Amino acid sequence: MTEVTEAKRGGMFRSLSNRNARLFFAGLLFSNIGSWLQLTATSFLLYRLTGSSVDLGINAALQFLPMLLLGAWAGAFADRFDRRRTTVITQSLLALQAIVLGVCDVAGVINVELVFVLTGLLGIIGAIDNPSRRGLVTELVPPHEIGNAMSLNTAVMTGSRIFGPALAAALVGPLGTAWLFTINGISFVAVLASLRDRWLGSP
Repeated sequence: MTEVTEAKRGGMFRSLSNRNARLFFAGLLFSNIGSWLQLTATSFLLYRLTGSSVDLGINAALQFLPMLLLGAWAGAFADRFDRRRTTVITQSLLALQAIVLGVCDVAGVINVELVFVLTGLLGIIGAIDNPSRRGLVTELVPPHEIGNAMSLNTAVMTGSRIFGPALAAALVGPLGTAWLFTINGISFVAVLASLRDRWLGSP
């Protein structure tokens, strides 16, 4: 029986039979839900500070425009350097950005300019992280399961876009925006732990 035939019989979650893939996708799911918690909480925060919907649009542009402008360069960077090491660094920086945002919010020193600066940094770091992290998926499974792993990666990203904002809307009232930023910062521990175990543990 060929590897392709075995893959077809394995079902839509067949790449999760690989331990490395299970660890990575579980960590990625928690981390991405946290990221959408933060994005939604940042919108709540900005509207609380200014009451201006224009500021929400500016903030969204600061987060996603770097991916458009730096995408080609970041892709070449991901191909040139070790993807695991790059992802560990970028995920750590994203966690730090979230914690700083939460601390500033709790301390009462948060303002629109600071939010814009931190969101701009988030966008730049995310632009570098995205191709490295996505490329890392291809190293988690055997070659004949790469297509399935990439599909699961897309499913995780899409699912987090659904659950993250909904969870943020439910939690922002009782917890406040600062705690949502902090939760996001903590959520990166899951993906960082999966990356550490992926290289130190057996497949």
